[in-house]
Amino acid sequence: AFTSTQMKIYAEIEIPLSFALLSYVKSKTEIATVYGSQALLLQCKKWLTINVPEARLVVCSSTEDACKRVKEARAGGDAEKKGSAAVGTLLASDITGIPIIDEHMEDRASTSRFFVISQVCEPPSGEDKTFVIFSLKDTQGALFRALKIMKEEEINLTNIESRPSGSKAWDYNFFVRMDGHEQDKGIAAALNRLRKVCSYVRVLGSYPENKAS
Repeated sequence: AFTSTQMKIYAEIEIPLSFALLSYVKSKTEIATVYGSQALLLQCKKWLTINVPEARLVVCSSTEDACKRVKEARAGGDAEKKGSAAVGTLLASDITGIPIIDEHMEDRASTSRFFVISQVCEPPSGEDKTFVIFSLKDTQGALFRALKIMKEEEINLTNIESRPSGSKAWDYNFFVRMDGHEQDKGIAAALNRLRKVCSYVRVLGSYPENKAS
């Protein structure tokens, strides 16, 4: 999406994730089947093993689908299916009306990151992050040269990921998160140098560091 818009990242927000067990039963001992997306079942695997060890785990396409199956099971005549539950969130309970019988199922603390986008960037604050996307020319050692530039400019990279560009087979975009603001001397110099060795370079945004991260 960032490659097809001129919008910039204005801020970063990290929200703690917490999961709950949603069911119409009164006690966890009554649960025979637990529905949930693959991601949530994995994130709550230890909790499920300890608290509902005999329950059958059924992978669903989404939390919405899991809650839908719980509601359908309640309406059906199968006694085993009536003892069903879904791994979801407090919001899912509010939306579907399925009661919460337990909370904080996650095996370890985790967060979900969201970006606030705008047509402008924040000015330097002294404690910033910058997100850059670049594509490499199809030459030997291209990625090494790009990363070497950032090392020489003493830039601290905090994250680097690659995604298919979609323009042609085996062509990738690299998303790099770094300490500092695009107006900082080192980052500005690195960007100028990257543009000489990369086929595409774009600053997705510079924004104040999220202290909650």
